[in-house]
Amino acid sequence: MVRWMWAVVAAAVVAPVAFGQAWVSLGPAPITNGQTSTTPASVSGAVAHILIDPSSSSTYYAGTVNGGVWKSTNSGTTWTPLTDRIGSTSVGGLAFDPTNSNTLVTGFGRHRSSYYLEGGRVGGFAYSLNGGTSWTTQYTLPTGTSVSGVAARGLGAGTGTVVVSANDRTTTYSRNGIFRSTNGGTSFTQISGGTGTGLPAMGVFGVAENATNAAQLFTVPDNTSGAYSVYRSNDTGSTWAAVGNATMNAQIPGASTVKVSAHGNTVVVGIVAGTTVNVWRSGDGGTNWTAWGSAPASNPGGQGLWHFNLIVDPTDATGNRVYLTGDATQTSPFNGRIYRGDFAAGTWTPLFVNGSNAPHADGRSLAVNPTTGNLLQGNDGGIFSLPNPSGTFGSWASINGNLGTLEFHSAAFDPVSRVAFGGTQDNGTSRQTAVGNTAWNLVIGGDGAQVAVVTSPTNAAQSLRYMSAQFLNSFRKGVYDAAGAPVGGLITPSLTVAGSGGQTIYQFDTTIQFYGPIATNRADGQRLYIGTRRLYESTDQGNNLTVVRDFGAGTLLNVIKADGFSGTTARPEVLYAGTNTGQVWVRKDTGGAMVQLTNYTAGAVADLAVQPTDWRHIVVGSGSQVVRSTNVDAATPTFTTITGNLFTANPGFGTLFSVETARFGTTDVYVAGGRDGVYVTTSAALGTWTEFGTGLPDVVVTDMDYDSVNDVLMVATLGRGVWTVPDFSSYFAPVPEPATVLLVAGAALGLGGYARRWRAG
Repeated sequence: MVRWMWAVVAAAVVAPVAFGQAWVSLGPAPITNGQTSTTPASVSGAVAHILIDPSSSSTYYAGTVNGGVWKSTNSGTTWTPLTDRIGSTSVGGLAFDPTNSNTLVTGFGRHRSSYYLEGGRVGGFAYSLNGGTSWTTQYTLPTGTSVSGVAARGLGAGTGTVVVSANDRTTTYSRNGIFRSTNGGTSFTQISGGTGTGLPAMGVFGVAENATNAAQLFTVPDNTSGAYSVYRSNDTGSTWAAVGNATMNAQIPGASTVKVSAHGNTVVVGIVAGTTVNVWRSGDGGTNWTAWGSAPASNPGGQGLWHFNLIVDPTDATGNRVYLTGDATQTSPFNGRIYRGDFAAGTWTPLFVNGSNAPHADGRSLAVNPTTGNLLQGNDGGIFSLPNPSGTFGSWASINGNLGTLEFHSAAFDPVSRVAFGGTQDNGTSRQTAVGNTAWNLVIGGDGAQVAVVTSPTNAAQSLRYMSAQFLNSFRKGVYDAAGAPVGGLITPSLTVAGSGGQTIYQFDTTIQFYGPIATNRADGQRLYIGTRRLYESTDQGNNLTVVRDFGAGTLLNVIKADGFSGTTARPEVLYAGTNTGQVWVRKDTGGAMVQLTNYTAGAVADLAVQPTDWRHIVVGSGSQVVRSTNVDAATPTFTTITGNLFTANPGFGTLFSVETARFGTTDVYVAGGRDGVYVTTSAALGTWTEFGTGLPDVVVTDMDYDSVNDVLMVATLGRGVWTVPDFSSYFAPVPEPATVLLVAGAALGLGGYARRWRAG
């Protein structure tokens, strides 16, 4: 709904916040030369669930970790996002209703991402009755419930059974375990711990459906002091009974994950603890169990919490064939591990060849196409297909098509070439190849860490980009031209620490973070900054580092900013740092020391932004507050809380991750990115926050970059890539008003009057 309010203010009409502008996706969709041995090797974000429509074997559904649910009707050649605006893009569960395959149900779960188990809003689930075209979302689960699995029977508006499993690996059982609804999700009853239900009061790893028995479900409790077993329900989740044997049960405590797959009378259970994998099989629906003759070497990386799954092959009438996926090979190029199990022989056959025929690392999900027999695997690089997995297997192929679900830790907008680049979860650092192109190219591999960019100080038609993998590994500098093309190869700065006897930062500093902050200086392109427990400054593009300040044991830098200007006058000496211990520090003068801004009390610093034309004016965001200071040059700078209604009026916003600020005319603009989108407030109504723009999915915004040179606001998301709003200032700048009569509250204004126009959603 659009509401217009008119009031007498000045000689022009001002639109300080126009909320109808559209966000533009920059991709990646996908990364065309990703980290896998297949050719071509396109990759996207992690796929945790795969469904194949039983009525159309070329129709696939992919439930991604933080990018929502996608659909392909041509076996993965192209994909369409289905759930960008249903409340959350963090898919904790995805399933068909077996009584109607046109009905799907999904649940919001935040604890599947390898990025600190982060994700979007939880506590809800959604269903579609038309193959994903439209959805109904309901937040009827307990607050904070992180869904780990879903099942539905006879689902409709206010009708049918919904079973949800939840597990955030805590002992807060009020939001964990099995929940059941008999009215289509209008309300739920907690089954775990309920009288007569048979289930203990604890979280569960998930809920598994028997592919041929709609009433039969399986679950495995997690994180308690007892009652460990495999539990079976024969009445769609109303009552449960422990069916595991004593040896199996003893392997569950301390497990990072337990997965169950059931097809007819065949039930298979996989238990992962560290690098140990135990597999059990039942041929009578879970009454009696036999240990597999050998253990698959699927998880040498010990990442079973995220990267493990198995499936009974539905095309094998004997029920002896199983497919199982794990994490990664431990030698370069670190491809994915996947096996075919033959129970009769007690063996496991690898369906991969590291370096020549393997999918991306870190498997998460599996499905078998009943028509073609192809095996589909979801992993941290998207979705891949393997022909003839039951025999002499063929070649793995990426079927990521235009899937755009990359989880970005950090991104930056290049002011020279006007394209973006950034670091992603398990898919390295990649770059947009040209303006308007959503296909990106990989630059360096590993887990993409923080990135930074600045116009070259020696050639204004070129830019300098800095990037690395986790722990600053493969730290590189690249030179790029105005078209975004690399100029020469990547350069490896020395990163030598002054006064250390010639040691590099890797030798000198034991507190390098997995994703530590780096920053450039718009006022001096020669300068580079790196943060650990120390703040390092380089004046020669990273070859030599000087410790500006050591913040001491237990303190780590979360953010560094150094873009100091007073109007158009450069202030390259200005330097800000925000810490995990809730401190903000500033260096104001050349040769000066870092000084703590003691009036900042908002908590651990999530992000900090400096107004592009006034270094004294900053905005700081913690997980639950936003504050600003406009007088950092004062003897005792002060902070003002501008949190306002950001969290109370916008429940989906959740937690703050990123902030930005700018000034247009006399209007100060503040932008915040959280669990669900981008919100803005201005000095005209400070503390009144409203969602900014249209078309941005309900996704975590991890990073923001306002490029004042090109007037572009860019955001990086955890699951839906990079997005921009061009001409950002135009939504806040004065708009000339023609000399006409305006009506204000029913009264006419004469010529020369003016009005202020606000638009709110």
